[in-house]
Parts: sequence; structure tokens; C-alpha cells
Amino acid sequence: MKNIAKAFGICILTLLTSCGSSDDPATTDDGLETPVLPANYFPASVNNYWNYDVSITDNANAVTTAEDSLYVASRSGDTFMLDVNANNIASGSMSTLLANGTLTEQGTALTLNGSLDFPIDLGIAAIPFEGAVLYDSSVADNTTLFSSSDMFTQDLQGFPITIAYSLSSEKIERLASFTVNGESFSDVEVVDLKLELSVSTSVDILGNPTTFSILDPQDVLTTRAYYGPNVGLLKAESEIRFTLNPTTVALLQTFNINLGIPTSGSGTNVEELTSYLVN
Repeated sequence: MKNIAKAFGICILTLLTSCGSSDDPATTDDGLETPVLPANYFPASVNNYWNYDVSITDNANAVTTAEDSLYVASRSGDTFMLDVNANNIASGSMSTLLANGTLTEQGTALTLNGSLDFPIDLGIAAIPFEGAVLYDSSVADNTTLFSSSDMFTQDLQGFPITIAYSLSSEKIERLASFTVNGESFSDVEVVDLKLELSVSTSVDILGNPTTFSILDPQDVLTTRAYYGPNVGLLKAESEIRFTLNPTTVALLQTFNINLGIPTSGSGTNVEELTSYLVN
């Protein structure tokens, strides 16, 4: 099936990208000029699918592997939804994100309304967001595509914690050539998705309420995604990394206060396209 899809994709790429990224008009047999449409970096006809190998490295550097099958479940106008695997549970971080919301084509951009799982267990299920731009093939390199920030307070182990976060995406560059599993793709869009997080708490010390930083502002989740023209998501590299404020951790331990959060954590999640069918 991959060879069929690949041959089909090569034909489409030859027709649609032979002029590079130019939008110059072409001339038909009757002498009329017709514009060359920009490439679609996530073709989403119903039943299109993408299969991925997933490699997961945990905090102890143990590596596990899995496979994800992402497919277009429904479409209405410019809006579509994806499902993943038979049980709709993904192993890949990006597949999880894509299958957990509604996507909308907006010209040369693709946006997502959905939610993002918290990479640290703070008793929060997920962060909701709207209009997150996953890519925009018309903008220059190093352009911020989307940014959303919020702050809220909740209890953790009986202590009030204040959580501030910022979710953002940025176009990094367009690669002339990119290879995944031996298959070469051209004009690949590279986009970073980042979650910056900070956590603080207020503790009564000898009758005086005092605020301490538990997690200094830092990028706890970074995903670099690669999108191929008229193919879709080619690869995604996600990294989770955080370190709690050591001074606050030591102070809380002095007062026998345990917030139930690991003092540090790290891990990676890499998804690579193995086969696909797009129409």
C-alpha cells in the first residue's frame, strides 16, 4: 500500500510542486492563465491515513516502541476530525494531540481546537485551547504562529498552588529536503510547539503566609513537527523535561511537606511516518 500511495504522491507532487513554492499562474491550452494552488500540508479527505513508528524513552532511559494509525474520521467543509488506532488511544504525543480536537484549514494554515495533556501530574487533566496554529506555509521562517497564556489556582496535596502556562507555536524553517524511513520529501515545513510552565505555592511559615516557586518558568514540553506537502505529518519529536526549584523542595522537606511531584523528569517521544494513503 505504501508503494501505491508513494507513487500517487509522487505524481501529485510532480504536478503541484514542479514550480517550487511559486504561485505564478500557468497557461492552459486555450491561452487562459490558471493560478497554481499552494500545496496542502495535511490533505484530509475521509479515510486518508498515516501510520507511524513510535519510540518512547522514559525518565529511566528505558525505550519502548509502538505503532500508531492516524486517519480522517469525518469532515465538514474546511473542518475535519482525526481518530487514532482502534481504541482511539495513541502512543505518539503528536498523534494524541491531533486526535483530541477539531482541525480547520484556513488558507495556507491549519488550526486546532482541543486540549493538551499536562506533562507533570498536578491533578490537572488537560489544558484547553482554541485556534492553535499547527503550521502556516505562507509565512517566513522564525515566525510565531500562535500564543496563548493563562493562570489559575487549585489545591495539591492540601496546598494551594498557582499554575501559569503559555502554549505557543513557531515556524522554524522550510527544508528543501527531508528523509524519513528512506523516503525523501521536499519543501518540508518545520514547526515547534512549546508549553512553558511555572508553579508556585503559598505556605504558612510561623504564622506568615509566604509564596515559594515550586517550578521556575521553563519549557516543560517541546514538540518539533515536520509536515510534507500533499502528504501530512512526516515526523514529530517531543521532549518532556522539568526540574523543581531545589531551594523550595529542601524547605518543604524541612517542614515534612510532600507535594507528591517528582523533583525532575525527562523523556522523549518520536513518531516517524512508515506508510500513508492520501487522496
